Amino acid sequence: MGTLRKSCSFGEGLQIELNLGYRFNRYLALEIGGMYVAYQNTDNLGAWSKPTRRDTTTQNGQGVVHTYSVGTINDVRSVDAQTGQLSLQLVAGLGFSRWDPYVKAGIGLAMANVQGAQRLSIYQNDPDLPFYETEPVYEEQYELPRKMVFRVGFVGAIGLNCHLSPRISLFAEWQFRVYKAHVLLWDQAVLQSVSGNAEAAEALVEAKPQRSIYNDLAGFGSHGLNLGLKIKF
Repeated sequence: MGTLRKSCSFGEGLQIELNLGYRFNRYLALEIGGMYVAYQNTDNLGAWSKPTRRDTTTQNGQGVVHTYSVGTINDVRSVDAQTGQLSLQLVAGLGFSRWDPYVKAGIGLAMANVQGAQRLSIYQNDPDLPFYETEPVYEEQYELPRKMVFRVGFVGAIGLNCHLSPRISLFAEWQFRVYKAHVLLWDQAVLQSVSGNAEAAEALVEAKPQRSIYNDLAGFGSHGLNLGLKIKF
Protein backbone atom coordinates (compact mmCIF):
# COMPACT_ATOMS: atom_id res chain seq x y z
CA MET A 1 0.00 0.00 0.00
CA GLY A 2 1.36 3.40 -0.97
CA THR A 3 1.17 6.75 0.76
CA LEU A 4 -1.81 9.08 1.09
CA ARG A 5 -1.51 11.89 -1.47
CA LYS A 6 -3.61 14.87 -2.47
CA SER A 7 -3.89 14.59 -6.24
CA CYS A 8 -6.91 16.58 -7.41
CA SER A 9 -9.93 18.67 -6.44
CA PHE A 10 -13.56 18.17 -7.43
CA GLY A 11 -14.19 21.85 -6.65
CA GLU A 12 -11.97 23.21 -9.44
CA GLY A 13 -13.14 23.91 -12.96
CA LEU A 14 -15.81 25.79 -14.87
CA GLN A 15 -18.72 26.52 -12.50
CA ILE A 16 -22.34 27.39 -13.26
CA GLU A 17 -24.16 28.82 -10.23
CA LEU A 18 -27.66 30.10 -9.44
CA ASN A 19 -28.66 31.64 -6.09
CA LEU A 20 -32.11 32.59 -4.78
CA GLY A 21 -32.51 34.75 -1.69
CA TYR A 22 -35.06 36.29 0.64
CA ARG A 23 -34.25 39.63 2.29
CA PHE A 24 -35.69 40.14 5.78
CA ASN A 25 -34.58 43.78 5.90
CA ARG A 26 -31.80 45.94 4.45
CA TYR A 27 -29.23 44.23 6.69
CA LEU A 28 -30.09 40.50 6.68
CA ALA A 29 -31.01 37.96 4.00
CA LEU A 30 -31.19 34.18 3.53
CA GLU A 31 -29.67 32.69 0.38
CA ILE A 32 -30.14 29.24 -1.20
CA GLY A 33 -27.69 28.33 -3.96
CA GLY A 34 -26.88 25.57 -6.43
CA MET A 35 -23.65 25.02 -8.37
CA TYR A 36 -22.41 22.53 -10.97
CA VAL A 37 -18.76 21.82 -11.83
CA ALA A 38 -17.69 19.94 -14.97
CA TYR A 39 -14.42 18.28 -13.86
CA GLN A 40 -11.85 16.16 -15.64
CA ASN A 41 -8.38 15.41 -14.33
CA THR A 42 -5.58 13.05 -15.34
CA ASP A 43 -2.82 12.66 -12.79
CA ASN A 44 0.26 11.32 -14.59
CA LEU A 45 2.61 9.96 -11.95
CA GLY A 46 5.53 9.80 -14.36
CA ALA A 47 7.67 6.84 -15.29
CA TRP A 48 10.59 5.01 -13.80
CA SER A 49 13.11 2.62 -15.32
CA LYS A 50 14.00 -0.87 -14.14
CA PRO A 51 16.33 -2.68 -14.51
CA THR A 52 19.49 -1.18 -16.02
CA ARG A 53 22.08 -2.64 -18.34
CA ARG A 54 25.78 -1.96 -17.92
CA ASP A 55 28.54 -2.02 -20.53
CA THR A 56 32.21 -1.56 -19.62
CA THR A 57 34.62 0.15 -21.99
CA THR A 58 38.21 1.36 -21.65
CA GLN A 59 39.08 5.06 -21.78
CA ASN A 60 42.64 6.27 -21.10
CA GLY A 61 43.54 2.85 -19.76
CA GLN A 62 40.67 2.79 -17.25
CA GLY A 63 37.45 0.80 -17.31
CA VAL A 64 34.32 2.95 -17.52
CA VAL A 65 30.83 1.65 -16.78
CA HIS A 66 28.01 3.06 -18.91
CA THR A 67 24.50 2.57 -17.53
CA TYR A 68 21.29 2.99 -19.48
CA SER A 69 17.68 1.91 -19.19
CA VAL A 70 16.29 -1.11 -21.02
CA GLY A 71 12.71 -0.99 -19.72
CA THR A 72 10.23 1.65 -18.56
CA ILE A 73 7.12 1.23 -16.44
CA ASN A 74 4.38 3.86 -16.83
CA ASP A 75 1.75 3.98 -14.10
CA VAL A 76 -1.02 6.50 -14.84
CA ARG A 77 -4.16 7.18 -12.78
CA SER A 78 -7.08 9.35 -13.85
CA VAL A 79 -10.28 10.52 -12.19
CA ASP A 80 -13.55 11.57 -13.80
CA ALA A 81 -16.31 13.25 -11.79
CA GLN A 82 -19.44 15.31 -12.25
CA THR A 83 -19.89 17.49 -9.17
CA GLY A 84 -22.73 19.63 -7.82
CA GLN A 85 -23.14 21.60 -4.62
CA LEU A 86 -26.09 23.07 -2.69
CA SER A 87 -25.74 25.77 -0.04
CA LEU A 88 -27.81 27.61 2.57
CA GLN A 89 -26.25 30.87 3.81
CA LEU A 90 -27.11 33.83 5.99
CA VAL A 91 -26.12 37.16 4.41
CA ALA A 92 -25.30 40.20 6.56
CA GLY A 93 -24.66 43.64 5.00
CA LEU A 94 -24.29 47.25 6.06
CA GLY A 95 -27.34 48.38 4.13
CA PHE A 96 -25.66 51.17 2.14
CA SER A 97 -27.58 52.54 -0.82
CA ARG A 98 -24.81 52.37 -3.46
CA TRP A 99 -21.73 50.36 -2.45
CA ASP A 100 -22.82 47.75 0.07
CA PRO A 101 -20.24 45.33 1.63
CA TYR A 102 -21.53 42.02 2.97
CA VAL A 103 -20.49 38.66 4.39
CA LYS A 104 -22.09 35.23 3.91
CA ALA A 105 -21.76 32.06 5.98
CA GLY A 106 -23.63 28.77 6.06
CA ILE A 107 -23.58 25.06 5.28
CA GLY A 108 -23.04 23.27 2.00
CA LEU A 109 -23.78 19.84 0.56
CA ALA A 110 -21.39 18.52 -2.11
CA MET A 111 -22.28 15.59 -4.37
CA ALA A 112 -20.06 13.87 -6.93
CA ASN A 113 -20.43 10.95 -9.32
CA VAL A 114 -16.85 9.60 -9.28
CA GLN A 115 -15.04 7.03 -11.39
CA GLY A 116 -11.30 6.27 -11.52
CA ALA A 117 -9.06 4.43 -13.98
CA GLN A 118 -5.46 3.20 -13.82
CA ARG A 119 -3.16 2.00 -16.60
CA LEU A 120 0.08 0.04 -16.07
CA SER A 121 2.25 -0.07 -19.22
CA ILE A 122 5.65 -1.71 -19.80
CA TYR A 123 7.85 -0.33 -22.62
CA GLN A 124 11.08 -1.65 -24.14
CA ASN A 125 13.68 1.11 -24.53
CA ASP A 126 16.60 -0.81 -26.07
CA PRO A 127 16.43 -1.41 -29.85
CA ASP A 128 19.10 -4.14 -29.51
CA LEU A 129 16.71 -6.36 -27.51
CA PRO A 130 14.16 -8.60 -29.25
CA PHE A 131 10.95 -6.99 -27.99
CA TYR A 132 11.74 -3.35 -28.84
CA GLU A 133 8.51 -1.54 -29.78
CA THR A 134 7.08 1.97 -29.62
CA GLU A 135 3.83 0.45 -28.31
CA PRO A 136 3.72 -1.13 -24.83
CA VAL A 137 5.11 -4.63 -24.53
CA TYR A 138 2.48 -5.32 -21.88
CA GLU A 139 -0.45 -3.36 -20.46
CA GLU A 140 -3.05 -3.72 -17.70
CA GLN A 141 -6.20 -1.58 -17.37
CA TYR A 142 -7.96 -1.16 -14.01
CA GLU A 143 -11.14 0.68 -13.07
CA LEU A 144 -12.61 1.98 -9.81
CA PRO A 145 -16.39 1.37 -9.80
CA ARG A 146 -18.43 4.53 -10.28
CA LYS A 147 -20.00 5.74 -7.02
CA MET A 148 -21.86 8.70 -5.57
CA VAL A 149 -20.01 10.64 -2.87
CA PHE A 150 -21.65 13.13 -0.47
CA ARG A 151 -20.01 15.67 1.85
CA VAL A 152 -21.38 18.32 4.24
CA GLY A 153 -19.18 21.35 4.88
CA PHE A 154 -18.87 25.08 5.52
CA VAL A 155 -19.36 27.77 2.85
CA GLY A 156 -18.96 31.52 3.03
CA ALA A 157 -17.99 34.68 1.19
CA ILE A 158 -16.94 38.31 1.58
CA GLY A 159 -18.38 40.57 -1.10
CA LEU A 160 -19.47 43.95 -2.35
CA ASN A 161 -22.76 44.93 -4.03
CA CYS A 162 -23.03 47.82 -6.46
CA HIS A 163 -26.69 48.85 -6.62
CA LEU A 164 -27.48 50.17 -10.11
CA SER A 165 -31.17 50.59 -9.39
CA PRO A 166 -33.66 49.45 -6.73
CA ARG A 167 -33.95 46.09 -8.56
CA ILE A 168 -30.60 45.47 -10.28
CA SER A 169 -27.13 45.13 -8.69
CA LEU A 170 -23.71 43.94 -9.69
CA PHE A 171 -21.63 41.99 -7.17
CA ALA A 172 -18.08 40.77 -6.65
CA GLU A 173 -17.23 38.32 -3.88
CA TRP A 174 -14.45 36.06 -2.69
CA GLN A 175 -16.09 32.73 -1.98
CA PHE A 176 -14.71 29.70 -0.16
CA ARG A 177 -15.95 26.16 0.50
CA VAL A 178 -14.49 23.71 3.03
CA TYR A 179 -15.30 19.98 2.85
CA LYS A 180 -13.71 16.75 3.99
CA ALA A 181 -11.77 15.11 1.14
CA HIS A 182 -12.78 11.87 -0.55
CA VAL A 183 -10.24 9.00 -0.49
CA LEU A 184 -9.72 7.06 -3.72
CA LEU A 185 -8.83 3.47 -2.73
CA TRP A 186 -6.86 2.10 -5.68
CA ASP A 187 -6.52 -1.34 -4.10
CA GLN A 188 -10.24 -1.70 -4.83
CA ALA A 189 -9.77 -1.10 -8.57
CA VAL A 190 -10.99 -3.98 -10.74
CA LEU A 191 -8.86 -5.43 -13.55
CA GLN A 192 -10.61 -4.72 -16.86
CA SER A 193 -8.19 -5.96 -19.52
CA VAL A 194 -4.68 -7.32 -20.14
CA SER A 195 -2.81 -7.09 -23.42
CA GLY A 196 0.68 -7.79 -24.74
CA ASN A 197 3.46 -10.21 -23.88
CA ALA A 198 3.59 -10.87 -20.12
CA GLU A 199 6.79 -12.95 -20.40
CA ALA A 200 8.59 -10.13 -22.24
CA ALA A 201 7.49 -7.65 -19.57
CA GLU A 202 8.73 -9.93 -16.78
CA ALA A 203 12.09 -10.27 -18.53
CA LEU A 204 12.41 -6.48 -18.60
CA VAL A 205 11.47 -5.80 -14.97
CA GLU A 206 12.96 -9.06 -13.60
CA ALA A 207 9.68 -9.78 -11.80
CA LYS A 208 5.96 -9.88 -12.43
CA PRO A 209 4.85 -6.30 -13.26
CA GLN A 210 3.10 -4.75 -10.26
CA ARG A 211 1.13 -1.51 -10.35
CA SER A 212 1.61 1.05 -7.59
CA ILE A 213 -1.33 1.27 -5.20
CA TYR A 214 -1.91 4.65 -3.55
CA ASN A 215 -4.75 6.14 -1.53
CA ASP A 216 -5.35 9.45 -3.31
CA LEU A 217 -7.19 12.39 -1.77
CA ALA A 218 -9.74 14.24 -3.89
CA GLY A 219 -10.99 17.45 -2.29
CA PHE A 220 -14.33 19.24 -2.75
CA GLY A 221 -13.19 22.56 -1.30
CA SER A 222 -12.43 25.63 -3.39
CA HIS A 223 -12.01 29.38 -3.20
CA GLY A 224 -12.07 32.10 -5.80
CA LEU A 225 -13.58 35.30 -7.13
CA ASN A 226 -17.23 35.35 -8.22
CA LEU A 227 -18.70 38.10 -10.41
CA GLY A 228 -22.38 38.34 -11.23
CA LEU A 229 -25.73 40.08 -11.47
CA LYS A 230 -28.49 40.28 -8.86
CA ILE A 231 -32.14 40.93 -9.76
CA LYS A 232 -34.75 41.75 -7.08
CA PHE A 233 -38.36 40.67 -7.54
